[in-house]
Amino acid sequence: GWGAEIFEANKSAVVQISAVASMQIASGTGFIISKNGYLLTNDHVVFDEEAGNYYTKLKMSLLGDKKKYSISVMYSDKKSDVALCKFDPAEVSGFESVKRITDYTKVKPGADCIVIGNAFGMGLAPCIGNIRFTKNDSGNLVYTIPSNPGDSGGPVFNRSGECIGINKSRTVAVNGTAAEGYANATPMDTIDALLQKWTESSNITL
Repeated sequence: GWGAEIFEANKSAVVQISAVASMQIASGTGFIISKNGYLLTNDHVVFDEEAGNYYTKLKMSLLGDKKKYSISVMYSDKKSDVALCKFDPAEVSGFESVKRITDYTKVKPGADCIVIGNAFGMGLAPCIGNIRFTKNDSGNLVYTIPSNPGDSGGPVFNRSGECIGINKSRTVAVNGTAAEGYANATPMDTIDALLQKWTESSNITL
């Protein structure tokens, strides 16, 4: 099906992220957006809340590759929960980059979507759902895909294989009532605005 095709086309562009701090290992997901070695993930994936600073020992790995590669945080925005990270592209072979949607207004409620994530640090896997809101009152893209620890930072794709956001959280309850199938992402137009600001301020080329 289409979900399997999108996963196959992007499995070399999505990475498993691990961080070591205080004898604990945290896991998450990220995705590569440039052949120059830039990737996106959530701020909360790369920030050590207990220590109050960003992890210094951040690693990424590709699906099927046992080797781990160092990554560093370049820029981050806590409000949008987005972080731009860098790795050395000369060290990593066979990686690809995702295709980002260029016009977010084309995303519509009810459309199919798919998230690739590293739930519980058990490896990359896809999951399919539908879009509820392209932007809710909190500015989030909302969809019906389960989101578990480790899925944070994973790309959300439309049926055309374009990345439309970064998976970041799930709503567990609303006004005391348990919620199901209510996952949240930072929309791609918000991410693109951040990328433009960051690249212009440092004169880097993605």
